[in-house]
Amino acid sequence: NTTILQVGLITRWGYPVEKYDVITQDGYILDLIRIPRGRNDNRNGSRPVILLVHGLLASGTQWLLNPPDQSAGFIYADAGLDVFIANMRGTTYGRRHIKRGIGKIPHWQGRSFEEMARYDLPAVIDTTLAITGEHQLYYVGDSQGTLVAFLLLADRPLYNGKIRALFLRSPIATGRYIKGLQALILTYSVFWPVTDAWRLLMGSQEIFSHNKWLENMIVATGTALCSLSIKEGCYDFLYLFAGPPDFKHFNTSRIEVCLNNFPAGTSTRNILHWGQVVISES
Repeated sequence: NTTILQVGLITRWGYPVEKYDVITQDGYILDLIRIPRGRNDNRNGSRPVILLVHGLLASGTQWLLNPPDQSAGFIYADAGLDVFIANMRGTTYGRRHIKRGIGKIPHWQGRSFEEMARYDLPAVIDTTLAITGEHQLYYVGDSQGTLVAFLLLADRPLYNGKIRALFLRSPIATGRYIKGLQALILTYSVFWPVTDAWRLLMGSQEIFSHNKWLENMIVATGTALCSLSIKEGCYDFLYLFAGPPDFKHFNTSRIEVCLNNFPAGTSTRNILHWGQVVISES
C-alpha cells in the first residue's frame, strides 16, 4: 500500500513504534515518531538517542520510504539507536494547532524555516530528551533540516550542549547552489513575484500540500516517466525537484511510494523566505 502513513510504514516491517504530540511555544502540534529499538532487538536499557529532521517539501516519512535495509530510520534502529523522527510545521504531520483550524489564514502566518528553528526544533529536542531521560542526542538533518539546526544553535547556544554530534546531509548555509525546480520556484525573475502577489492578496497560505489530486497527478506522471522504456524522462522528472539524480543509488521500485509522500506541504511564506536566501546568495 503506497499511501500508508508514518506509523503504518513502521509497523508493516515489524518494528515497534510510538507517536507523541509536540506542542510548540506558539501552539503548533507536531507529530514526533519514535522507533525505540530494532526489529529483532528485545534488550532492555537505554540506547543512544538520534533525531532525524527532514528537508523542504518533505516530512519525516522521507526516512522510512524504502525497505529496512535502505531506510535511515530502520537502519539506525537496527544499529542499536533510539530513533526519533521529527515533522516540522506545515507538513502533512505538522498541520494542527491548539487554537486555530487547519488552513485558516492566521494559522499559516508563522510557517517558515525561521519559526521552525525558533519554535519547532527546540520543542522537538526538549520533548525527545524528556521522553528518554537523556541529556544529549545525535542530530541528523537533511536540507532544510540542516538550516534550522544552524539557526537554532547560533541563536540559542544552550542547545549546543544538548546535541552530542551533528550530521548534516545536503547542508544549507547558503542558497547559492540550489538546483532543479526548487531553484526555479525560488528565483526572483520567474516565480517569486507571483508567489509574493499571492501572499499579498490572499495572506500566507498552504502550498504543495499533500492531497489526493496532487498525489494522483504526480504518481501518474512519475511512474510513467520512470518506466524502463523512458528512463531519461524519469531523470528529468526527478531533476525538477531535487537536482540531478543518480539511479545507481535510487530504488526505482519504490518510486510510487516516494511520489505518494512528496511533496508534503509548506507555506507561501516559507517559499518566499527561501527565495530571499537564493536571491541574496547568502
